[in-house]
Parts: sequence; structure tokens; C-alpha cells
Amino acid sequence: MERNYSRWQLLDKQIKLDEFNALPKVTPFFFEYNLRIRSRPQNPVVFRVQTELKIAAHKPTRYKYKLYSVEDRENGTLNNHVFCQLKEDRLLGSFAISPPTEGLYYFKVYARPEWQMYEDTTLKNVAIFLLECVKAKKHINPYPLHDVPWGPAQSFYDFKMKLVNQMGPVIVTWGGKRKLVIETA
Repeated sequence: MERNYSRWQLLDKQIKLDEFNALPKVTPFFFEYNLRIRSRPQNPVVFRVQTELKIAAHKPTRYKYKLYSVEDRENGTLNNHVFCQLKEDRLLGSFAISPPTEGLYYFKVYARPEWQMYEDTTLKNVAIFLLECVKAKKHINPYPLHDVPWGPAQSFYDFKMKLVNQMGPVIVTWGGKRKLVIETA
């Protein structure tokens, strides 16, 4: 059996097979879209209550995702236990994941750079993470189901609009009202 894996690697800094197997699984599209995992890479991702996975890109990228138990077939029934938003000028996809119960889950990420969305809107699977929630919150309120990251969409930026008094997609209000100021070029 082959034991010298280093001679087959095209990496600047070679890694051991155990280290490779402990990494999240990525597809060729992950490299084609020039993405990077900004979270600490581990497989499974072990956490209590909530974890945040981050994927960085060089250009604004659209993301979708599926969260499901390893015991189930692939589906999106638990997607409302994920809060996805774009940070750092829309170059960082942030996924805050809070499963409803303890256990093992798959978290599948789909992506495509925004500049490619005009030709074809199909998002490609770029990464699969194995998650292990060792302690879940007892009474969790899931997020409203939403297909794309929370916050302004690409059209907002296409029309050269800018939020002046709001950072990020979470709007905190006092008394149930908030005035948003939008600037246009």
C-alpha cells in the first residue's frame, strides 16, 4: 500500500493523509470560483449551541445552502436554523448555524460569483461540512426561511445604492420603528 503521499501533492506545504481527511470536502467549483474557508478547518466541525462557518471570495458571490441530519436524505427542512449574511463588502459569506437538536448534520454550500449570474443562475455545490452539535439550545426560535443571504441583494448595488445608517442585515429597533437612509449615486 502507498505510504508516501507527499510525492503526489501539488501543495507548497505538504500535509499528512490524516490532516487531509480532517478537512471539509470541497468540489472543483470551490477552486474555480477562487473561494477560501476562513473558519478553522476541521471535519467534523464540533460545537455547542451555534457555530459560524465563513467562506471568502475575491468578488461578490451568491450563496445558498442546505442543512440536514446525516440520518435523512438531502433536503432543506432545517435551513431556517442557518443565518446567512454577506460581510466585508460582500466578499465573505457568513453562516451562523444553530441546529434544533444534538447530533450529526451535513451542511452543503452552493455558490456562484455574482458577475456570472447574468448568463446562468444555477449555483454549484462548492463545499460539504460535517457538523457535530454536542449541545443544542432547548428552546430555539428558528430564523424566517430565506433563500439568499440576508441584507441587500445584487440589484441594490447594481443601481448604485448605499445604506447610510445601517451596517449588516440585522436591523435593531426601539419601539418597532427604524428609519433607513439610502443614498444613490
